[in-house]
Amino acid sequence: MMLAVVQIAQAKTVNVFHTSDVHGSYFSRQIGKYAAEAIGEENTERKIGGFAALTAMLKKEKTPYIMVDAGDMFQGTPEGIFSKGIASMEYMNKAGYSLAVPGNHEFDYSQQTIMAMAKKAKFPILAANLYLEGTNDRPKWVKPYIILKRAGVKIAFFGIMGQHTKTSSNPKNTEGLEIRNEIEESKKIVAEIKAKENPNAIICVVHLGTDEHFERQIIPTLPDYVTERCRSCTKLYPNGYPKENGHYLDERYFPNGIIHLGRAVPEVDVFLGGHHHTGLINGYVDTNPDKENLDHQQYYGEAYTNLMFADKAELEFNDETGKLEGVKMSLVPLWIEEYGEDKAVLKMNDKLRKTVDATMLEKAGYTEGELSFSDEGLDSKIGNWICDLTKEIGNAQMGFQNTRGIRVPLPKGEIKVGDIYKVMPFDNTIITMKMTGKALKRMFEESYQDEKVGMEVSGIKVEILPIGSDGKHDFRLYDDTGKLISDTDVYTIATNSYLAEGGNFGAAFKEEGTEKHDTKVGFREYMLESLKKGNLPEQKTGRYVRVDK
Repeated sequence: MMLAVVQIAQAKTVNVFHTSDVHGSYFSRQIGKYAAEAIGEENTERKIGGFAALTAMLKKEKTPYIMVDAGDMFQGTPEGIFSKGIASMEYMNKAGYSLAVPGNHEFDYSQQTIMAMAKKAKFPILAANLYLEGTNDRPKWVKPYIILKRAGVKIAFFGIMGQHTKTSSNPKNTEGLEIRNEIEESKKIVAEIKAKENPNAIICVVHLGTDEHFERQIIPTLPDYVTERCRSCTKLYPNGYPKENGHYLDERYFPNGIIHLGRAVPEVDVFLGGHHHTGLINGYVDTNPDKENLDHQQYYGEAYTNLMFADKAELEFNDETGKLEGVKMSLVPLWIEEYGEDKAVLKMNDKLRKTVDATMLEKAGYTEGELSFSDEGLDSKIGNWICDLTKEIGNAQMGFQNTRGIRVPLPKGEIKVGDIYKVMPFDNTIITMKMTGKALKRMFEESYQDEKVGMEVSGIKVEILPIGSDGKHDFRLYDDTGKLISDTDVYTIATNSYLAEGGNFGAAFKEEGTEKHDTKVGFREYMLESLKKGNLPEQKTGRYVRVDK
């Protein structure tokens, strides 16, 4: 009799595991100093992560479970880039994923890339807010939602893409597609799910994060002020926050992403997000998203990045009614010594490495100093080198590169081809154009946010003035000769094709640039050629300066 009771209790627990922002990190690695300290691990060399560990962990799981992914699956490593995401689908098929949602980086190359991935996948790709432009039809390769049954309960999953995809990937690659408002489309699909399916729980898998101020951080949970601020702004702006020139107009605005989405759609029980590369060790519980239902709670999870962890949502259902009674969120480290590595997946690793290593392990060059990011939120050593090359390719007076498009720094010493692919995983070419001083100033106004530069530069010095009475910074711009740039001055500039098409912070390039010319020079290939010319010397900074007046 007791055995029967135990079995019933177990049958009403369902675990949902969630990954996001894997970015082609298929293999195990050392945990490293930051992640180790964040979770209280003393051994910074302890092995963690990868699909072999994830697959082994899932095989040991005794509770009924579902495995999902919230996007940005392949771009970021040579292995992911070379296979254009097909390797990701093979690994995810082997692990037994039930669904995935596209991230912005699934569109870095072409629509054909994500279509090929969807064809290879043995699970559906969900995107309820993705439509063929000018229609109410979704692309054939996506579904809005699915119903999965585990332990006698029905769980509805729907997928939401971030509207930011239109500018956070190359805009050309989403032409003909419309990514509609996350809140409005979530309301529609939830109403449809409730009317047609009557599920025991509803889960949203979404390529949005909880708060970009915790980007690339592992934290126990979100501080209360995040949702308090979100609560007040949600009342004022139920359909999203107003913008002007890329800036949010309400000073209380924190880009809360899925917290704001959750408060607008209180029928959803769990949100599993991504994009910001945040890890929530204990998830986050919003205790009162629905003022008319004081007992209702919503749960949020984020899985960090690079497949070091799996986010876990333990759903507890009432044995008799099937009602969802609680959710426990946690971030599960994929320790190799604890779970082992699946032998079949290790064979897949070996095969993939052999294919890629022949090229990626070749020596590319040598750096005489580390090409690092900026700790002060100003120009960086690696950004300055990249912009100098950009200007050189275009034979231009100035060169520009979006900071977030530089994915990792370069270490001091020998550099391999694979290192350059990690720094610059995008297949961008260099575009030249004419721009006025006024257009350049607009670009800096739009790209300087949260006291951090969003644009690396060459051939120009930028003075950042204190915040004025309008609540914004002003900028003084000087060209390479030391001349103060006026609004009417015209310069030949060079930038990457992503920015030229209006990618994130690239509106000024797209809308105000004239006499545009595509050099057809692949930037990553030019980086590799430049390293063959000799050792890369130590890089200097100082192209951005904060001034008092």
